Amino acid sequence: MMYVLIPLCLCLAAVFLWQEHRKNYVPAVVLKGLASGCFVGLGLLLSPGTQTARLIVAGLILGCIADVLLNLRYVFEKKGQLIFLAGIAVFLSGHILYLAAVIHECVEKLRKEAREK
Repeated sequence: MMYVLIPLCLCLAAVFLWQEHRKNYVPAVVLKGLASGCFVGLGLLLSPGTQTARLIVAGLILGCIADVLLNLRYVFEKKGQLIFLAGIAVFLSGHILYLAAVIHECVEKLRKEAREK
């Protein structure tokens, strides 16, 4: 399945960029959401189910939502600034989860090293 999702994601991202360049914002939003959804799918597919992996997958989900929000600002221009700020806040939340995953992994490694001493 991974070998299907990776090229699919790349194709969707390429078509998204082409549509956005042509200022076809509605199809671009859909394509961006689908491409980001492929990243989430890869995260779920490759996740070993650990706490760290769950935090990373949650961050990917928030990143997918943020990607769509950031592109919706072009579709709904009157609310563009508000949508953009919401997208940035969701991206920040996802990155906080990535940071929590890294911190969790570091703490677990330190605990393991302490037990071995």
